[in-house]
Amino acid sequence: MSNEVERRYFVEAAAKALDVLESFNGFDEELTTSEIVRRVGLTYCSAFRLLYTLEKRGYVMRTEGAKRYRLTPSRKRFRIGYAALGRSCPHSQEISRGMVLAARAYGVDLLLRDNEFSPAKALVNVDGFLEERVHMVIEHQWSDAAAEAISSHCRKAGVPLMALDFMHPDAYYYGNDDSSAGKLSGQFLRRWTDERGEEAERILVIPPRGTSSNRQAYLTGVRSGRRQRCGNATPLEVISTGGLSTSDAYRATKAALRPHDSHRSLLIAAGADAYAIGSGRAALKAGLGRDVAVIGMGGGSAGRNQMLREEALRAAVASFPETYGDRVLSLALRILQGESVPRVQYTEHVLLTCSNVRQYYPGGVHREPRGNRQSSRRLAAVACVG
Repeated sequence: MSNEVERRYFVEAAAKALDVLESFNGFDEELTTSEIVRRVGLTYCSAFRLLYTLEKRGYVMRTEGAKRYRLTPSRKRFRIGYAALGRSCPHSQEISRGMVLAARAYGVDLLLRDNEFSPAKALVNVDGFLEERVHMVIEHQWSDAAAEAISSHCRKAGVPLMALDFMHPDAYYYGNDDSSAGKLSGQFLRRWTDERGEEAERILVIPPRGTSSNRQAYLTGVRSGRRQRCGNATPLEVISTGGLSTSDAYRATKAALRPHDSHRSLLIAAGADAYAIGSGRAALKAGLGRDVAVIGMGGGSAGRNQMLREEALRAAVASFPETYGDRVLSLALRILQGESVPRVQYTEHVLLTCSNVRQYYPGGVHREPRGNRQSSRRLAAVACVG
């Protein structure tokens, strides 16, 4: 091959990146940027940018508490087991879609299984992951009992565990800050009554389905948001749906309503958009009309559609689950590469209302949203169940 052809196909930037990697004498050697500059013959700025890129892609890692770099040990593909909450759930679908895309981008072998909302199935899935010798388990399931067992199995196998949305013992956590979401819900309902100049006759709360700690955090948050500037606020009435669907919430709310409620104002804080939609329908069916205000959690496309109709569902606390994949796998790789990371990290929460929903989702439902400062390019359509 002629020198001219070689020059045409030779990628100088790639060669410089390889020079940086080859400047290390082994996995145990640690070098500063200045030392790499001297070995490779690059400018400091070029070396810094190359190291930054290689670190982001996982080829080198920075020594904790020092400005030194070392090669990432055995640049191998990690195998991560991810058990989805339930593929029939839009919220779970959105998270799973993001996980698959992120796994491709990060070069991760992702084993995907469906918990089907079943604690028993979740236990079968985690045991399957451990038999396949995954490097980490990422779990999305809501049962307290299953959480204890899953954590125990992973601990005995020496495999790190990360839980999504529902806390598990001894596990890393990424997901909703239920206390913060509940507080935003309570504050919204408080403002609703303030603007009307009267206190609501009844306030129903449907906590999110999940572990006891999740439910309690949400309820505490709602109470905290409602109590600000409302010393004699109407007490909260907690109701249970017994299920996860819109129909479950419709039936539970219908059973909680009384004949004379049609002449009284009603507030409903729902820990999932599906609950909010179902309870709102029950309230409208009971004849409350403009006297009901419902706030959901999740900010999914179905919830946003309801808000834009300006019916019972007035707002939702958005959690942007479509961003989970990139953030969760980035965090998982840092853990597997030996970095020290916080045990708990929360997703961003934003209060969506009729007046601001198009700031985050210009098309209302289908177009790519904007406004999430951390990962706006990955926001697609938020799911229905929070």
